[in-house]
Amino acid sequence: MSAPGSTLATLLGCALIVCSTACSTARQSHSAPKANTPLIESGLLEAAGLAFLTPVAGSGNEEDKNALALVFADVLANARPQVRIVPLAQTLGAVNRAGFGRQYQKMYEGFRGAGVLDRDTLARLRGLTGARYFALLQLSDFRRELVVGPSLLGIQMRSAQSAHIRLFLQIWDSSDGIIVWEGINEVTFRDESPGGRGVTFSAIVERAARELIAQLP
Repeated sequence: MSAPGSTLATLLGCALIVCSTACSTARQSHSAPKANTPLIESGLLEAAGLAFLTPVAGSGNEEDKNALALVFADVLANARPQVRIVPLAQTLGAVNRAGFGRQYQKMYEGFRGAGVLDRDTLARLRGLTGARYFALLQLSDFRRELVVGPSLLGIQMRSAQSAHIRLFLQIWDSSDGIIVWEGINEVTFRDESPGGRGVTFSAIVERAARELIAQLP
């Protein structure tokens, strides 16, 4: 018969082995970025500038819109420093300063109804921001779950936090009101480290943004 101390040591050793194995495969991710054939030539974003519009979000994700635009603009600025970027805050400031808020809101009402951004409104926004192109982000899905595993001798053996995001990016040309580029990315991220605290909204948006921006002309 094994001594109590020996049994405890064996159980503790097994717990440490399991924890070590879990940590060795702590983070997993999968993504599927796709983009259409661009109607914009390489170099035009650098020449004409890109301004961010207020993102569109599905029910339950409305509060994430500003964070989405902020992270996306930051990733774009680092990936394409030659592009003059007008962040969402500057776009909104220009709109409000010019007393153009009602028309801006009306443009979104038309977009929700028909999926079209009004050409005349875009042209006015071009004058306000100095950018020819406008980025419209659409957050269609964001989910995050935390699953806590069993514990042994007070040690949490396994926990996992998973997150999934699906977002679209459209680039509109204010000169003629057309979409010159659009892409979609779905990212699933799973963190199995103790506590499962590694999956944040900013982190998963940054991953999705990097992969979409890499496909821009």
